[in-house]
Amino acid sequence: MGHSRIVSGIVALHVCGLVACGGSDPEPQPAPLPLPLPAATFTVGGTVTGLLGSGLILRNGASDLPITGSGSFQFPDALPDGAAYAITVAAQPVSPEQRCVVTGGTGQVGGADVVNVAVECRGIFAFLSSAPADGAVDVLRAVQPSLTFTANLDAATAIPAAITLRSDAGSEDLAVNTAGAVLALRPTHALLPLTTYTVEVSTDVLSDVGEMLAAPVTLSFKTRDGAWGKAEPLTDYDVSAGGLNAYAPRVVLDPAGNATVLWATERGLLAKRELWTRHYLAGTGWQAPVRIDETVLENTGDAVLGVDALGAVIAVWVQTQDNLLGEYSVWSKRFEPGSGWGPAQRIEQQAGNSSLPQLAVHADGTAVAVWYQTEGTTNSIMANRFVPGSGWGAAVAIDNASSVVFRPQVAVGDGGHAIAVWEQYLQGAGNDIFANHYAPSGGWGTPVRVSTTNVGTAAGPALAMSAAGDAVVAWQQNNAGTRFTAASNYRVGAGWSVPAAVETGAGSSDLAQVAIDRAGNAIAVWRQAINGILHAHASRHTKSGGWSIPERINTDGSGDGVFYPRLGFDRSGNALAVWFQLQVLNNRYRVHSSRYIPARGWSMAQPIADEGGFIGTFTPRIAIDDAGNALAVWEQLDTNQVARVMVNRFE
Repeated sequence: MGHSRIVSGIVALHVCGLVACGGSDPEPQPAPLPLPLPAATFTVGGTVTGLLGSGLILRNGASDLPITGSGSFQFPDALPDGAAYAITVAAQPVSPEQRCVVTGGTGQVGGADVVNVAVECRGIFAFLSSAPADGAVDVLRAVQPSLTFTANLDAATAIPAAITLRSDAGSEDLAVNTAGAVLALRPTHALLPLTTYTVEVSTDVLSDVGEMLAAPVTLSFKTRDGAWGKAEPLTDYDVSAGGLNAYAPRVVLDPAGNATVLWATERGLLAKRELWTRHYLAGTGWQAPVRIDETVLENTGDAVLGVDALGAVIAVWVQTQDNLLGEYSVWSKRFEPGSGWGPAQRIEQQAGNSSLPQLAVHADGTAVAVWYQTEGTTNSIMANRFVPGSGWGAAVAIDNASSVVFRPQVAVGDGGHAIAVWEQYLQGAGNDIFANHYAPSGGWGTPVRVSTTNVGTAAGPALAMSAAGDAVVAWQQNNAGTRFTAASNYRVGAGWSVPAAVETGAGSSDLAQVAIDRAGNAIAVWRQAINGILHAHASRHTKSGGWSIPERINTDGSGDGVFYPRLGFDRSGNALAVWFQLQVLNNRYRVHSSRYIPARGWSMAQPIADEGGFIGTFTPRIAIDDAGNALAVWEQLDTNQVARVMVNRFE
């Protein structure tokens, strides 16, 4: 009993110590904080129109919403502010079958319900067939593809923005026509040879009652290769007019397939040399010859041509200043489509003699001419630049004027950039290849030596440049009595590469020429002696693989001596090479050609001209347009031993 009281007292004291026993009131406690409000959420929805069938399901993330008819809709799951939404069609309606398209179905919640998602449902129609069929090969390059559908088309929606015809070389310009259920595509020019094209028709093309395509249409076909036609004379020998030989032809083709050919002819007892041209209008044919030099007593010399993307042609040549025997200066003339040739003008005012002009014309009409200038014991590589709307500027020397220079070449790229190369004598070291670069921001730079191997001498540079500014120069390198073909590549921002031997065969080589395609791949062709017989050889350079193993391209076995190979590329990277070669059995020359296709290599060579006389067919030139058509021109002796300009078309 006493023990219980003692324990009770202890507990009581302990409790009082904890809770402050006594008569005073407890201290007031703070009021509890209010509970946070729930985050605001918002719904996502919109409107469905045109729905006739059943089974339409819309989806937003993991939430599916069946739609039973036209009208407003709303997903049941509300989203917090800033949340992303992406409404798609999970299942299209059937009975009747329709196609529904969501507009404005993606975005983020912005502090309010989303109510502007639009879902439009339409009846559908389908693609039936095409000509050429999907996967067709060997298709004519003049093809006008047609597609047939299950419903008549709405012409207002069958527009080029919804229909494309393209290849790896880019999209083709099209005219589009509809006739009932047939869609007809009309390319503005012949398609590229041996090229795969893809036709695409989007669902923006509707039927005449507003139906949608069940699915976009995609089909492809491959065009056949071009072929050489029959060679024909471009010039006539007119005895009554005092005409003599026509020779040294040049040719250019604009992207639309219009051509200009320039040649020289001689007249009178003194064989005064004149310059003549003929234009070829695509779809029309050859126009009458036009003389372009304006000389009276003066004589003309070497002449070159260039053309821009709009068909404006520039001719540059040299002519004597006062009489038939005077020093030569550089002149130019420009042809504008629709207005013809303008007046001739002298484009340099230097004293001395000018020769070996070269010309490069960019697609935008800018041009650069270079030439070899001598005065007394000094000589220079000169350059002048043409800008549309401004004309020719002032000629300037672009070499370092420290030694003998000759054989200039020039090429142009995008943005007004240009490169010139030439052969230059270095005292005690023989000849080397030098280059100079023109930049619009600073003009011509400082010449640099390109043939830096210090092995023998270098001669005969050939230059090509892509629109992007990549370039390649090839030349003949002489070493201990052996000539081989060497090259250096120019890359924007990196400059010239260390020279590489394009070929190292046992026989000597020379007469190298180069061309470069839009991707920066290059081909070099040259003449090489094998067992005492001259053959045409070629090698291809790619950025990733360098120069390929050289191969002989005059493979038809009908000739024994090759001279002056030339080549060019089309937009697909296909190339054509031409040259003339001697038929030993009858001492006649004939022009031959070989075709390069990246996936196939070089074709069997073939003659593209009849045999000429004893000194017959020679100096071929070739030009290729945007559609892959080519024009080859050359000088050929007829049965009267009179030289004419001949022409053949590849199309």
